[in-house]
Amino acid sequence: MSFSNETNQKNIVVAVVEKKNLDKKYIQILDELIDKHNTLIFDYFEHGDKNLYPETIFLFGCLSRSVDLLLGCLNELKEENIRSFYTLLRAQIETAAYINYLKINPNYLDVAILGGRKEDKGKKSISVITMIKHLDKKIPNIYNQYEELSERIHPNSATLYTNFKQLKKEDNNRIFEFCMKGTLDKDTYEKYLQWTIKIVINILSLITVDPKES
Repeated sequence: MSFSNETNQKNIVVAVVEKKNLDKKYIQILDELIDKHNTLIFDYFEHGDKNLYPETIFLFGCLSRSVDLLLGCLNELKEENIRSFYTLLRAQIETAAYINYLKINPNYLDVAILGGRKEDKGKKSISVITMIKHLDKKIPNIYNQYEELSERIHPNSATLYTNFKQLKKEDNNRIFEFCMKGTLDKDTYEKYLQWTIKIVINILSLITVDPKES
């Protein structure tokens, strides 16, 4: 079972690593992360019954969201569409926060699979910020990282500088070049890739799928 075409997944993984000639170890790491998403669902239906239960609807929905966002992050990073990358990575942090919140508050399941931002029959979702603050207790500094990404994608000063590359500094004056796309040096590009991988590893560490016997 796969969420999208496996050849396309492989192509995206290889392309994002080769774009900046990064260590080939990242190809193996990313392939394993994508395969893990698929395997979690496949094993459930292989060894258990074929029914969907509330908890599996939640987990499988989060797994599909996670792998979609992972592939999106990789593609936008490869293209150096930096604002799009920031937006998708921020959403991936929210995925981790969502899973973690249900893990520590199992009674939230009904709201998680039926609720929304607008209250409907008492099933109003809590603030994502609240979820991320709980996640910060498990993954230190994740809240600050989320806030940093938010600053970069919200309509404020931080988002204006994404397309400017500093060329040099002369007499306290900085010389910039405007680029149609964000420009990343190899170190920054690799840091963003590592950041993406770390968040997905944490998502998978939060998930346990317990097949229900037929």
